[in-house]
Amino acid sequence: MNSYMGAGSYPKRGLHTVEVSLQNGEYKGTVIYEIGGNCSGSSILSSTLDALCDDGFEPNMGYDENKLGCRLDGTGYVAEYILQGPDGEMWIDSVDIEEKIVGVKILSFTEDEK
Repeated sequence: MNSYMGAGSYPKRGLHTVEVSLQNGEYKGTVIYEIGGNCSGSSILSSTLDALCDDGFEPNMGYDENKLGCRLDGTGYVAEYILQGPDGEMWIDSVDIEEKIVGVKILSFTEDEK
């Protein structure tokens, strides 16, 4: 990201796109989370972690990372995360994902039009 939030008055309402890296041994995966509102920085990161760890993540399946890394239940929530490794895939139940998160990064912020 070349710039974050920028100059001007706060709060700034908009959409954050966040990348979450998952790993278990040699098995790795990535999911993308979108969060809107008027928070920023570490609030975005902690809200992202809460959404994934509290078993309430409804991913935007328009992202290739989510198509590859998420298996949904019948209501649109993640049932299992799929990690890729040397021997194929490893499926992690959504309630067990907390110990597999190894990175969280804000990829972009798009400010709402006024």
